[in-house]
Amino acid sequence: RVKPLGGCWKIPGDGYPERYGEDWEAVLGAHLRKTLCPVTDLMDHVIDTSTAAYAGTERALDFFIFHDGLSSWWEKGAQAYMRSRGFEHRQIRNISANKGTRYEDKIVGDSPEMCRALDSHGFADLKAAILAYSSFTSVYAVDDPRRFKLGTPDEVFRSIERAWTVAPSSKRIVEDILALPRVLSKIIEYEGCV
Repeated sequence: RVKPLGGCWKIPGDGYPERYGEDWEAVLGAHLRKTLCPVTDLMDHVIDTSTAAYAGTERALDFFIFHDGLSSWWEKGAQAYMRSRGFEHRQIRNISANKGTRYEDKIVGDSPEMCRALDSHGFADLKAAILAYSSFTSVYAVDDPRRFKLGTPDEVFRSIERAWTVAPSSKRIVEDILALPRVLSKIIEYEGCV
């Protein structure tokens, strides 16, 4: 649709297929993945990491995975991808309520009470860790690699990556996830009004 316009390619009809031949999709995908993450990559990561974590346990073949209300996760095409990986029915999700609404067969929105482990407390723990480490390491020279810096977007990202290795703690994540049945009971008790 846009190839006839010329534009940045200078020659009408000169796009990725013409420039890169049979490898055009791989080249385009590599370029896009520098700034974007396809939801199927996220799904692969969740499935593959969880499969590795459960390997050799009694739940290796029947564990469930969870993701919050990320709209692209719950779209039909993404769920078809989950089906192709054998995980369509191995996701924690709503299967009986909200029939005929946009939340049918999905997690309802992106609410902290349902999004255990990160939205409930995990991101707050991570933020607190970053701020604490920034404060604690402020005594180091500005160019000291041990210092947590928040001055530029790149420095913030590096500080988040470093803090992520310890916050939230494994204990805190388990605590949040194990609270899900209590939260669900409250939601049912109050007929969906939390």
